[in-house]
Formats: sequence, C-alpha cells, structure tokens
Amino acid sequence: MKVVSITEAAPQLGQLVLDALNGEQIILELGEGSVELIPNLGADSDDFVSEEMEAEILRGLEGKATPYVEGEFVAMLQKMRAEKKSA
Repeated sequence: MKVVSITEAAPQLGQLVLDALNGEQIILELGEGSVELIPNLGADSDDFVSEEMEAEILRGLEGKATPYVEGEFVAMLQKMRAEKKSA
C-alpha cells in the first residue's frame, strides 16, 4: 500500500494510476481527508483504459504532462461528487 499526499502525487500521478491498475492499493491524502485510487475495470477488463487516457498516462510517465496543483484536485473532486449525486 502506498500513501502519498496530493503534492507528492502530482508529478507521479501517471505511475500511481498504473500501479493501481496493476493491483496496488494507492491512497491520496489531502489535509485531513483521503481517497483511494480504485480501478474501474468495467464489463470488458481488456479495454477499460481509453486511448486518450493511455496517452495521457504515458505523457505523465515521460514527464511531459503538466502537474496539477492542490486546488485543481479539490475542484475535480467536487465536480465528480456533484456529477455522481446527479446521476
């Protein structure tokens, strides 16, 4: 199990996602809260990563992705929570 802060996770997010997809438990901490990266394998586990997502992960591994700042993660989490509640 890996536990990392959002600040530590930002530059290595692509690798952390790949680690989670490979079965490692990844916990991201933000202040007093935390979230776990959980793979969404869907019905067809051979095709659960879109080409776009795979390309972005590879850019991150190559150091070409723009790292997120803590506020962006908070905004993304709030948006995802709102979308989930309305679904």
